[in-house]
Amino acid sequence: MLPTAPPFFSAIRRNVFEFFMLFLAVWLAFATDYLREETEKQDREERYMRSMRKDLMRDTVQLSELTARFDWKRRGLDSLLVLFGTSAERFPAAGYGMMQRQLSGFPDFIPADATLRQLKEAGGLQLIDDEECVSGILRYDAAVQGELMHQEAMNEFLLGRLWERHARSLDLLAMADAARRNFAPPLPRILLSSAPDEHIRFRNDVVQYRTLVLLQLNIIGALKADAAALLTLLRERYPE
Repeated sequence: MLPTAPPFFSAIRRNVFEFFMLFLAVWLAFATDYLREETEKQDREERYMRSMRKDLMRDTVQLSELTARFDWKRRGLDSLLVLFGTSAERFPAAGYGMMQRQLSGFPDFIPADATLRQLKEAGGLQLIDDEECVSGILRYDAAVQGELMHQEAMNEFLLGRLWERHARSLDLLAMADAARRNFAPPLPRILLSSAPDEHIRFRNDVVQYRTLVLLQLNIIGALKADAAALLTLLRERYPE
């Protein structure tokens, strides 16, 4: 007859086995939750990055269009300043149409920032493990904010100062006479005020506006390069 373990030791073995099984069950539950959370986190991270790539592609297209528009405006302002090189009395009526086109405002840059706002507001940047991508996103966001500030300054200058000077520089009587004849020839030669001081001030404001346009071209070019670099990085780190 084989010896049997005392009941005391059998109870210990049973308790140890039950504890081990309970520990294993708890560990598996934690491991399952951890893996599920990591999988969900990775899925959210990839969704954010796919959406971010789409936003960057839209920004790149828009910035290319803005570059062409502002370059056209720069060339138009150059031509307008050539006309300003003459005296106010000799400013051609045909130049009025050019002046209206070049001083009629400019297209705004409207960034596709829905994904970026979600990342910033919901703490989504913490989901991104790639520090280089996080740094690139933050740098691009700072560049976008800088462009928007410059854009606002241009709007304030154009609407708050240049157009006011523009209104004072017009010869309203000559304008009214030309308008009554639907600008049919012979066109009057005086469409700007003959007051020399107003003419000079207005020309100086146009020169300053041209400088802002050149600065805007540089900012847009740099922003487009930043968008392209970030888009390339995201495609490398988060391939489709």
